[in-house]
Amino acid sequence: MIRHAVEEYPEECCGLLLHALSVSKTTLEWQPCHNVQNVMHQLEPHHFPRDARSAYIIDPDEWRSIHPRIEAGEIEVSVLYHSHNDAPACFSDEDHKRAVWLEQPLFPHATYLVLSVIQGELDHWKAFKWDPDAGQFLEVGCGRATDEDAHWSS
Repeated sequence: MIRHAVEEYPEECCGLLLHALSVSKTTLEWQPCHNVQNVMHQLEPHHFPRDARSAYIIDPDEWRSIHPRIEAGEIEVSVLYHSHNDAPACFSDEDHKRAVWLEQPLFPHATYLVLSVIQGELDHWKAFKWDPDAGQFLEVGCGRATDEDAHWSS
């Protein structure tokens, strides 16, 4: 995910960690996704005023490809991640708007991970989960880039 965020800079990256439910041991499947925000911005700038430098939309074809597996109970979305470029890792109003429908989370058990990439290098990250009692996403973890992360930035 770090490499994906750094490689996509100065545009936001986006992707998923999918948890396989049909196996006896925990299996996570990483799926980097394509950010189609620029396409949407070009097609309908009044509905999508931001470009991929400050927003993301996971390619609908990628959602369509995994949806049957979710519906069949084969996988669940464990983590949705994206980057904020030259900005702090936070769960923005826009992030919240895209993560809920009718005031309920689309993926209530998923962790939302935001990676802050500053000048092309990972700076820090924060993780958020839905809290049903609070009715919002709350921070559940955070971290700073380490020397071990530095090799992804080069």
